[in-house]
Amino acid sequence: MSTSPPHVLLHVFDSTDALSQDLSIFIKGVEQHAVKEHGVFSVTMSGGSAPAIIGKQLTQPSTASMMDWPFWRLFFVDERCVPLNDPESNYRLTKEHILDKIPLEEQNVFPIAENLSPEQTATEYESRIFQTLGDNPRFDLQLLGVGPDGHLASLFPGHPLFVSRRPKYIDFITDSPKPPPARITFSFQAIKNSRRIAFIVSGDGKAGTLKTALEGPYQDLPAEAINRRPCDPSSPIARDSEADNDTEDVMDAEEEYNKYVHWFVDDPAASQLDLSNPHKWRQVNLPFCSHGVSYKFQCNGNVACGRHSDSHA
Repeated sequence: MSTSPPHVLLHVFDSTDALSQDLSIFIKGVEQHAVKEHGVFSVTMSGGSAPAIIGKQLTQPSTASMMDWPFWRLFFVDERCVPLNDPESNYRLTKEHILDKIPLEEQNVFPIAENLSPEQTATEYESRIFQTLGDNPRFDLQLLGVGPDGHLASLFPGHPLFVSRRPKYIDFITDSPKPPPARITFSFQAIKNSRRIAFIVSGDGKAGTLKTALEGPYQDLPAEAINRRPCDPSSPIARDSEADNDTEDVMDAEEEYNKYVHWFVDDPAASQLDLSNPHKWRQVNLPFCSHGVSYKFQCNGNVACGRHSDSHA
């Protein structure tokens, strides 16, 4: 089995309000870079608590006025095969917390088609993504939540859809361990290939999951496996400060951190992490994180890194 160390940047906040503020700054930075680079900002939204946390600051007039909404193309990383006005719909959740409060035009928001089978829904959604962004596009930003079992999108631990790593872009599931059973989802590879990935996690109910996903023991959770996506060693996330201290200074350029997986979490969610252990975590300075503390996962041959091995990575 090949060894593939995690590429993780962790941002810890004392409240979801503070988290949402810095997350909005992060989103704006990614948006600016994407528009400058290729003229559009492709982003996905997940369900769960993420839309409410994201929407806290993103929908504030001072923040909404900074966004270049005409360049946004908003898709959903997974969706339940239910009517769009159903309480289980991720689109409805996002609409209530975000879309109804921002000037993002309806034509730039892409919910699933209704009244199709799960397989047809997945095929239609994939086709619409390719028509909008080109074949097999790399999304600029995936905004993800994580379930208590370590699932992300509708990729569940131990489920064949995740274990097989099928070479599809949009896949479907009819036996989801979590209801409703019928869903569509971005594949693991499509998510992993995105330009930037950000998890949003809050509450002590996720503390154990977060510890496993970031520090182990390794259990092949989707939320853990995504941390081991390839990282360009020529673009290090942090450079040692010339100052004699334990903090690294990170350059302002996007390329300095665009291949790392970002975890935006509050204190309760981070409560089980061993952040004081310098063999696991090193504090870093990031330009968008002014209301929290950022850490880089260390990989210097210690046990914490050695646990990360995966034949699928």
